[in-house]
Amino acid sequence: MRRLLLSIAAICVIVSATASLASAENAPKQSPEWDQLDHAFNAKDYVEARHIAEKLADAGDALAMNTLYVILANGLGGPTDQDRANALLERSAAAGVVVAKLNLAMKLATARDQQHWPRAVALMEEVAKEPKLASQINYPLGRIILLSGHSEEERRRGVAYLRMAVEASPTNADAQFLVARAYQNGWGGTEKNAQKAFEHFQAASKLGDVRALRFIGMARLYGNGAEQDPTAALIDLKAAAAQGDVKAMIDVAVVLALGEGVPADPPEARKWYDKAARLGSAHALRGLGAMLYTGEGGPADKPTGQAYLELAAEAGDLEAAGIERKLLRELSSDSRVTVDRLKADWLNRNPKLTPD
Repeated sequence: MRRLLLSIAAICVIVSATASLASAENAPKQSPEWDQLDHAFNAKDYVEARHIAEKLADAGDALAMNTLYVILANGLGGPTDQDRANALLERSAAAGVVVAKLNLAMKLATARDQQHWPRAVALMEEVAKEPKLASQINYPLGRIILLSGHSEEERRRGVAYLRMAVEASPTNADAQFLVARAYQNGWGGTEKNAQKAFEHFQAASKLGDVRALRFIGMARLYGNGAEQDPTAALIDLKAAAAQGDVKAMIDVAVVLALGEGVPADPPEARKWYDKAARLGSAHALRGLGAMLYTGEGGPADKPTGQAYLELAAEAGDLEAAGIERKLLRELSSDSRVTVDRLKADWLNRNPKLTPD
């Protein structure tokens, strides 16, 4: 699962703006210190802001603890101090400061250890009750519930939040993409609707989401939610591939190898398999290995083809394992040495392979 695309630094812009959202007993009094802190932040005088926030936090101001957390965590006006920052954030959130709960939720949501995600969800749901923050929290809350959920009910809740996020902020590319996938796959009981999926993929693509461009290409290739147009589909897929989408690279290779609605071009297919394989795709290395072994798209190179197929199978690509059983010949001791050397060379020069 991908990590949430949110950073602690992105939250610091709402620290001052959300001061009024702290609970009444924790809201700071209109004091000269807070006016000075706001002024220092707005002027990007983080040394002064740090000094004032330290003074307020030491005096027990819970909202100032959150502000100081942002300062310390991001190294504003001085060195970072992540341990102290985390302790201050916990204290501020425990005191009921809503923006601190939001910052803590974001921090937990971006943690590598997914055991923190349930607490992140609980905190986000508390924040979502605050009308002035609900529109900001729908996207991260929906995303984490959807990606971490195991039941249909959890996925349903995740999709519901993401739909609200899209309604409130149509320019959120990732929310558009995830809603499209919900329509495509029926996540959380969403009615499958290829046309609506295509519309959301288009919205995400226009906002720069390369993943969406690949799905648009696949929809056009098979006429699934869009008019079937293999030529346009190949253009979309190549555009996504050119921007580094490994799965799009493989799609281009498959389309060109098989001639799906367009003239077959096995030599070009080899090139795209090679590009994707060098980015760690076991699927692509399997495709390249098979083409090399059989001589499709260029000269045959059985030792290299066998080495690549074996590597793909060893990385967990099940189809490569099946091809091994059907296609590969028994090797002599000398040939075994050659294949093993080729495998070692590949592993030394390229990233670790992962199955799709």
